Amino acid sequence: LVCASVRLSEPGTTVIVAPEFHPDDFGSYLHFLGNFEEEVWEERGLSDRLQIAPFHPHFEFEGSGGDGVDNCTNRSPYPSFHILRE
Repeated sequence: LVCASVRLSEPGTTVIVAPEFHPDDFGSYLHFLGNFEEEVWEERGLSDRLQIAPFHPHFEFEGSGGDGVDNCTNRSPYPSFHILRE
């Protein structure tokens, strides 16, 4: 996976493109990101400082339905995620 150091004193964001992390299965991709947040961020005390914005070819907001136009805001050619500072 990706190993990075975070300098919390400086503003910034990171985008990670992960084309092989469940490109055809959005549910598995979200499960992967949830585990990443729990196992990496919470253990290191970063969960209150960072946020993940997921992007995926089959992104679907809960309750939106697969054809909902609102899903397009988080659709991308490859699975990826944006790490944001809060």
